[in-house]
Amino acid sequence: MKLLSRFVGTTDEPSAHSVDRSEPTDQSKSRRTKFLQGAVVFIVMFVTLWWLLSRGEERSE
Repeated sequence: MKLLSRFVGTTDEPSAHSVDRSEPTDQSKSRRTKFLQGAVVFIVMFVTLWWLLSRGEERSE
């Protein structure tokens, strides 16, 4: 239980992931940036999946 208590925080402690309300939230990512990031993730996942599946075909032959 000591190990578990090290990772569980109490509600009294400020969270490192909490949002500071004094920070402006208007500076979000632009649509173009979000689109480019999504496209890069899609391409990387597609190429990785294609590569893994093509390796499986070579082994079965």
